[in-house]
Amino acid sequence: MIIVELLGGIFIAVIIMAGIVRISAPITEAIASRLRPEQEKALQTRVSALEQELLQVREQMAEIQQSADFAVKLIEEERRNK
Repeated sequence: MIIVELLGGIFIAVIIMAGIVRISAPITEAIASRLRPEQEKALQTRVSALEQELLQVREQMAEIQQSADFAVKLIEEERRNK
């Protein structure tokens, strides 16, 4: 008799838990959908900042390359004149 009551209690608990999960799924999805735009905006801001930084690094690399090319030309002219 105790086993039947225990199994009945477990069965009812499982049904209640399944109901809670089923009810909470749309609620959690709604909360998640509200958070996504903020996260996307933050990520887009970060990507834009990284793109700007990459552009600056490329410009600096181009300047360095020009300076190196100029230095190589000067060294070659110096060697030719000796």
